[in-house]
Amino acid sequence: MNGNLVNIAAGAQTQSLHPYQAGYVPPDQGDAAGPSVPLRRGSWTTDSGDPATDADGFIRSAELAFRQRLSELDPASYSARGLQDRIAAFADGPEMRLMDAAQQAVEDAADAADAKVDDVRNGLSSNGDTAAELRATRYWNRTARLLDSVTDTGSLAARAQALVTAAAPEELGTLTQELGPYLESRGAQSDWVEAQLAQAAPQLGEALAAQSLAHKAQAVTANNANKLRNEVARTETPNGYGSGQPNALRDGLRFVLLSGIR
Repeated sequence: MNGNLVNIAAGAQTQSLHPYQAGYVPPDQGDAAGPSVPLRRGSWTTDSGDPATDADGFIRSAELAFRQRLSELDPASYSARGLQDRIAAFADGPEMRLMDAAQQAVEDAADAADAKVDDVRNGLSSNGDTAAELRATRYWNRTARLLDSVTDTGSLAARAQALVTAAAPEELGTLTQELGPYLESRGAQSDWVEAQLAQAAPQLGEALAAQSLAHKAQAVTANNANKLRNEVARTETPNGYGSGQPNALRDGLRFVLLSGIR
């Protein structure tokens, strides 16, 4: 009997997959790979310099490696537990660790984008400069009085938008901090404030756009990485791969496309 096969004869001992445990039988190399499943492969970048693109490549490369692992397994060669253990071991393998590290780089990039927005906002503000803070306070007091004089909530947003358009660069930082909370306290819409401030202060607009893209990439990366982790965790046999997706073992999982957010 082939050394790969589980001996199911009466009184025989089930093969162990671990060389240091009793019952281990070294496999014959001639047919150790088991039946082959033709795989559809892709080509993905993993050194683009963009964390999200790199992570996408590592996720897809790990998924292909897992399918390759499954395609090389012959279920008849293992006990049910042994087959599950062999498949589950992939979760701690180098491909998954590379994917984890790549996802962390995407998380770090999103954090950096958040910090950049904070830096730009702080740069627009007068924090730390006493004279500038006094000027900002006087400016906001004047602005608040002008807005207070508008009793119609429907007209309040239009007046506020005009103030943003007319604001000097040093006044935009004050509006960034004060205008949104003021409008909300009056029951007026404030969801337009950040977009208009971004138009008035291009550096803020660029930082906000980069922040939005970084968080979209973070969400796509997390979705795809978690999808593969869940599939690795739930797969007990090669034919069980894909959560009901037809031909998943051949074609691969369907991931969210990173290109869709750009």
